Amino acid sequence: MASQTRSAGLGQSLIFGGKPWSSPTNIYASDDADASCNLPLGQSSYWLQATTFGFAIPIGATIDGISVYIERQCNRASAVQDNSVQIIKAGSRVGANKRKATFWETTDTSTLYGGSTDKWGQTWTPAQINASNFGVATSAINSWLDVNTTYARVDHIYIIVHYTEPSTNMKVNIGDVFKDVSEIKINVGDSWKTVTKIQINVGDVWKTVFGS
Repeated sequence: MASQTRSAGLGQSLIFGGKPWSSPTNIYASDDADASCNLPLGQSSYWLQATTFGFAIPIGATIDGISVYIERQCNRASAVQDNSVQIIKAGSRVGANKRKATFWETTDTSTLYGGSTDKWGQTWTPAQINASNFGVATSAINSWLDVNTTYARVDHIYIIVHYTEPSTNMKVNIGDVFKDVSEIKINVGDSWKTVTKIQINVGDVWKTVFGS
């Protein structure tokens, strides 16, 4: 299984719940410059939406899973929890809410959502993953039993996409069923030689259709 890791290229605070995020573009790197949200008791945050990851998954690859890492913290123990964590597909929040019931830590901690075989209840194409409107959105809530304001902070959001490389095997149609060609031989001087690679030219670019 192959994988690619990318950090968010666009962070936005989008209306949802009660309180907006300050500096949502601070989620691009793990550098202690945080997006932050001021949460009074019982209040939830806007969406902190991360997109424009810049993936380059090969066309024809099979998407096996999506791992989302959110590096976050709050200033008060047993106070802030996930309100919602959802994947973004074609610009819309879809699939299962991956929120965790545990409280946020008081030091920067990268928390995993999803995993190498978790597709968030969706089917995926490489084009959907590579699109700028693919990403993740998170919202936090203050569950602290106190009137004091609590601060939720997010330092970095990055995603690992796990996938299976596209096959370069040539296929032939036999009885309306496509079969992989495992070996090709040509006769040269009355001697059969095994072909290790076949390429075709598409738009002045050579593409491998058999072998590697």
